[in-house]
Amino acid sequence: MHLGKLNPKYGKGSVTLEEEFIDDTEVRLRLEATFRSPDYKPPTLPSVALELLSLSQNPNADFKKVGKVLESDPIITGQVLRIAQSPVYAGRVAITTIPQALSRLGIKTLRDIVLQVALNARVFRAKPYQPTMESLQRHSMAVAHLARIISRYTPFEGEYAFLCGLLHDVGVAGSLIALFESNPKKPPALEDAWSAVKSVHAEASKLMVEQWKLPADIALTVGAHHSVLIQGYPHTMAAIVHLADELAKELGFTTRAEGAFATRNIETMDRGTLLQVLSLSAKQMELISKDALKHLEGLGG
Repeated sequence: MHLGKLNPKYGKGSVTLEEEFIDDTEVRLRLEATFRSPDYKPPTLPSVALELLSLSQNPNADFKKVGKVLESDPIITGQVLRIAQSPVYAGRVAITTIPQALSRLGIKTLRDIVLQVALNARVFRAKPYQPTMESLQRHSMAVAHLARIISRYTPFEGEYAFLCGLLHDVGVAGSLIALFESNPKKPPALEDAWSAVKSVHAEASKLMVEQWKLPADIALTVGAHHSVLIQGYPHTMAAIVHLADELAKELGFTTRAEGAFATRNIETMDRGTLLQVLSLSAKQMELISKDALKHLEGLGG
């Protein structure tokens, strides 16, 4: 496998990916060094997304101020309204303005949509890996919606369920970007790097979320979305995202490279234990599955 130096526009650091690797273990070690470098910076999110995230944490946030922030970026506004008009969100009356979207969906749901738009524009992009990036984007959206649905059936707080689902695999995208930036003319073949990418992706997701200064619980969740354990104890939102991840794959929302290439075993929690952690019954799982099929129909499998 051939990898050159990491593009300074991506990591802005002295970390490099050496010219030759014998196996994916070396790729994994170099990716870990990239993400842990004090100079590492993930792709920049639009200021609109970060401002809206901050406003959404204020229970007394002014709708006019929120609308003004959103309308300061016409491109994001247009994409947000397009998504708000989709079958996933639309009601009987079409949403055509930001004030209508705020009134119908609320600040937190609008925040979720804006982060979705931001990630699609800035993060799920790496030309040689674009088919995998596009399937990763769809998988992440499905997990986000499923996490929101599952959280409604549990007794636990689920404010960030959608965002945790949306961001759970952002480390995969970050890793693919780093590999592409390492040698834009001849990036490593996906089959040569996929096992390493999967090995580091959860920790990479956590580090990227921390760099974006998103809420700490989101970082903890995405970092533990496979094992579900934090300091030896099950984390309920991580369990929700893990279950959503499994359901998304069962419903056909898989990443293009998933299953195509060999990977190392990743520590996961079994379904029965997940349901115990979340206090979910078999009947509730049936209802979740029905809701999921109906809700995700607009996304396509």
